[in-house]
Amino acid sequence: MSAGWHAQADAEIGAEDHAWMRALPKWLSFRHRVTACLACHGGFSEIDRFLWPISADDGARKTRFALLESDGTVAFHKLCYEWQDAQAAMQIKGLAQGYHTALETGRWPSRDILPPALRH
Repeated sequence: MSAGWHAQADAEIGAEDHAWMRALPKWLSFRHRVTACLACHGGFSEIDRFLWPISADDGARKTRFALLESDGTVAFHKLCYEWQDAQAAMQIKGLAQGYHTALETGRWPSRDILPPALRH
């Protein structure tokens, strides 16, 4: 399924955007209080590896994001979204491979990639 997404994104963005993304760092390191932190998208070996448990498979029309709090803890927050417009745009672009339905149902179309603890 991700091959369709990558192909669509590649077709939608121009050379300037491609150059901008190529220039982005693969990872960022920073210090939070006394803790050394490293942030990367996905994983070091594969940039499109998933991070868990940010995306739920719980039947809710919400996603989650994490914030590093000033006391050093990580807090997860829910975020509602307008799924109807996103779903319609995906269908218009031919991205009806299952993720468009997930926006409405809150259930992943490719549950086999989810860690067992996140399969509800």
